[in-house]
Amino acid sequence: TSSQPKKEFVNEEIEETFSKYDLPISFQEPVTQAMLKEILITDTDCVSLLDIPPNVVSVNSDGADIITERNKQYAEACGKRFKIDNYVDRAMQTLKRAAKNKCTQMDLMLKTDAGNMPLFHLSALREAFCFPQTFDMFVISSCSLKDVEAVGTSSNTKLDWELIKTSEKFHYLLVITERIILRSIFHCPLAAYRGLPVKPEEMDQSKRCTEISCSPALECLWVFSCELTRGRTVSCMAWDKNNPDLLAVGYSETDSMNEKPGLVCCWCIINPTWPERIIYCDGAITTLDFSANHPGRLAVGMSDGVIAIYNLQTADIKAPTFSKYVEETVGSFATCISHKDCLFLQDANIYLTCTWEGNIQKRSCSRSYDLLETYSKHSGPANCVTWCPFHPDVFLSCSSDSTIRLWKQDCKSPMLSFTSNHRAVHEVRWSPRQAAVFGAVNDSQLEIWDLNTNFLNPVIVQRAAPGLKMTSLLFASRSDCVMVGDSCGQVTVYKLQNIFTGESSQVK
Repeated sequence: TSSQPKKEFVNEEIEETFSKYDLPISFQEPVTQAMLKEILITDTDCVSLLDIPPNVVSVNSDGADIITERNKQYAEACGKRFKIDNYVDRAMQTLKRAAKNKCTQMDLMLKTDAGNMPLFHLSALREAFCFPQTFDMFVISSCSLKDVEAVGTSSNTKLDWELIKTSEKFHYLLVITERIILRSIFHCPLAAYRGLPVKPEEMDQSKRCTEISCSPALECLWVFSCELTRGRTVSCMAWDKNNPDLLAVGYSETDSMNEKPGLVCCWCIINPTWPERIIYCDGAITTLDFSANHPGRLAVGMSDGVIAIYNLQTADIKAPTFSKYVEETVGSFATCISHKDCLFLQDANIYLTCTWEGNIQKRSCSRSYDLLETYSKHSGPANCVTWCPFHPDVFLSCSSDSTIRLWKQDCKSPMLSFTSNHRAVHEVRWSPRQAAVFGAVNDSQLEIWDLNTNFLNPVIVQRAAPGLKMTSLLFASRSDCVMVGDSCGQVTVYKLQNIFTGESSQVK
């Protein structure tokens, strides 16, 4: 029949399948109805080896409402992701490998803090200065204009500000702040004054040319001037022997018919804009000097014959600690003070004075007849005399006859004579660093002489500004600088270039 070949074909497929998996079943005998009755088919427990839930869920299935709500929330979140910053696209690396260290060489990185400073209420500042707490204090941490207006309308602002202004600590902090600002402004001039190196990019083009040039020259660093000194004449200057950064300057009036009270200003080199101490005197200042044994003591001589001593260690100087009037009959000392003639002590017993007759007098303090010697050569009034700081027997003098003369104690005639531009020489000073270098000023110019280079002409000539007259001169004690006073109340600080090759105490 036709069913017989089909059965044989099915049996062959079954045998081939079981032989493929090496199953020990063989259908050699034909299957009969009796054999099928003995077979029992039952259900066994289902073992789930892989369960993958479907992506699509039927609407009628359990939990379809929850899944639908979650899909709506996800769609809304995806629509808002480009409008807010809560979503950031970034790559993630989950593989964590061993850390590797790399050694590199680079320049040091400087870090600075940048940002807005918070505003503090004045009551908080009062707390910093240890004022009594009589009001509630709060701090404003924001910097908005609204907060600033709120602070400005406080009822306690005026009272707090008055307490702060009277605080000593507040004034001390203001001084510190002022010094920091001035050091930043005058950084290059102060570095040049102290002989410190200055970066080329911080220098002006004119100063670079001066550095390159090998000829002697002057470089203007700064000017001591303020409202109190304008219109006055610089009559004398002196350095503090205990504090080389403190300069005392005496001011007077050129018009003797309309003479104003004298003024003494003590300047510090780190603050050229305002003096550290201000002293008002009754008469015009003719000479002044610091004490070497008593720090902070300044002796001032006035045109009316009064000698006063002031204590600079007090902040508010209203009166001298010592004052005495020296009569004309006492001797040349009073004459020297009243006529602006300079007096310089070389030792405890011998001193020199200048006279209107053009004579230089050597006097003694230990003898009853104090006049020891008279040096006569100037044809006009002698204005200044100064000892050489390197040789005890040599001194310089200048006169209104436009000459500068070099003297020796044991010789009545001058050893050398120099002519200064046919004008009256107001002052002459030795350099404290070079025995052969001295400076002189007349109305029109400053002259720097170097005897090792030239005996006939000064090596440096600095002309006065139009309308000004140079009146006073002083070398810096610990720097290659010179201070020049003028008739307008200004003290100009000049740096000497290419003239000092090292400290020397001998003349070639």
